[in-house]
Amino acid sequence: MKSKMIVGFLGILMFSSLVGAATVAQFNFDSLSADRKTVTDISGNSHNAIFNREVYLYTDDPFRLRGLNYSPRLNPSLGTTMAYLANPGTINLSGNQFTLEGWIKPTSGTSSQTLLQIIAGSYNYFVGLIYDSQTMSIKPTARMYVDQWYRATGDALPVNEWTHLAAVYNGPVGGYLRLYVNGVEAANIYVGKSLATPTSVFFGGGGNLGQVDGYIDDLRISNSALAPSEFGYHQSFTAPVPPAIAKFNFDTRSPNLKRFLDVSYNNHDAVFTYDYAHTSTDDPYNKDSSRSVYVNEYESGILAFLDNPSTINLNVRNQFTMECWFKPEHLYSSTLIQAYQGSGGAFNAVLGMMQNTGLVQARLYAGGEWFSIDGSCLAVGTWYHLAFTYDGGTLHLYVNGQENGSVFAGKALPTSLSYVVIGGGGNYGNSDGWFDDVAIYDWAKEAGDLENVPSFTPETVYADEYGFTADDATNALQKAIDSGARTVIVRNKNSPWYVAKTIAINNRSYLTLNF
Repeated sequence: MKSKMIVGFLGILMFSSLVGAATVAQFNFDSLSADRKTVTDISGNSHNAIFNREVYLYTDDPFRLRGLNYSPRLNPSLGTTMAYLANPGTINLSGNQFTLEGWIKPTSGTSSQTLLQIIAGSYNYFVGLIYDSQTMSIKPTARMYVDQWYRATGDALPVNEWTHLAAVYNGPVGGYLRLYVNGVEAANIYVGKSLATPTSVFFGGGGNLGQVDGYIDDLRISNSALAPSEFGYHQSFTAPVPPAIAKFNFDTRSPNLKRFLDVSYNNHDAVFTYDYAHTSTDDPYNKDSSRSVYVNEYESGILAFLDNPSTINLNVRNQFTMECWFKPEHLYSSTLIQAYQGSGGAFNAVLGMMQNTGLVQARLYAGGEWFSIDGSCLAVGTWYHLAFTYDGGTLHLYVNGQENGSVFAGKALPTSLSYVVIGGGGNYGNSDGWFDDVAIYDWAKEAGDLENVPSFTPETVYADEYGFTADDATNALQKAIDSGARTVIVRNKNSPWYVAKTIAINNRSYLTLNF
């Protein structure tokens, strides 16, 4: 849909961490080092965690932030994957208390799994999952070994669901080791012993339980016995969805009718190869203020190339989304959106139709292999929303917001592109139909994020069309807010784009001026 557009951010997403005096190490996994092994300790206590092999981050996380929060996928089929904390000996447990907590989403229910473990000489303190062979289920467990093993184990957990686990020990005076599941006490056992100085701290694998098979997120070690209200389970996140890296609504075009503005404002304007491109108010929204563009296979192979493709980096998150509205006039085999890198075609991502039947297909070439998904067949004269996503592991194809298929690829994406094309060329041929709201993202959308609902709100309000001038910016901005837009442009109609400078008014709306 033509969603409300954010031109820029006033700040960056901050993890609302509960970091305080009690927190000695914390990991949100929202970034990795260039070698994909080192995770920053966001407590600031210099306990960065180093994985023993490369890991990849995914947008599957307990907070459903859809691209702004990440979690690593740990897979035992690749071998033991675990991370050791730097400087474990400086973790001070002299208060004889601790809290070990984190999120886990097991994708297998047939093995024991270490979420977080501290080794202190011959002592052990940890939280994780234990496989119960009698019930053939996995159960949450908090454990300590001091003079003997002390175990607090809860009821069976489901697989493929996020669960918050916490092991809390309140010292030799209080004496109890308590296990919490999603903020609720599930089990306890009396210990009543003092703690020792850590000699090794790790998470994700190894130790007394074994390798995590699934996702983990937001791990934290505290040197005090936290109350349930202080757990990360209760953290609340609010943040905007990351914007597109290239986006076209085809409502703003240059005077020669060939160049269409990249409304993500990332300088990737779409330039058509024919003399001009037809636009029409025939679009998915039935609004006269919204237009679509016609790509006609008969007109000298009309298609559009994006400016500056080399600045598009898909490797930061190792993910992408391509989506668009398309209304076919004929069902020719044709390319809808294609991204390509390298003279030898080292990377190729294509969303298109094939076989002259209207069959939608998503294809990825990476790491020397092709991966393909065949979807449903389109019909002439009908608007469809199509999307192709890659989350670093699995490709997904969506038609009108419904998943049409998926396939695992697990390949790395390039740091730059050679070209991005709309409407033709490449593996399939040129399109014959109408396009609207073409967008490319460097993160993997899920079904609920796709712009497949034809509910139109204007992205941009031109203030002079409402009688406002640059000297009346307050009224112009208010008009943008009232209309549902997040951008207001006060323009000089003699300039090609009417855009010179965007000024942030608040964290919701922006004013763009040109003189």
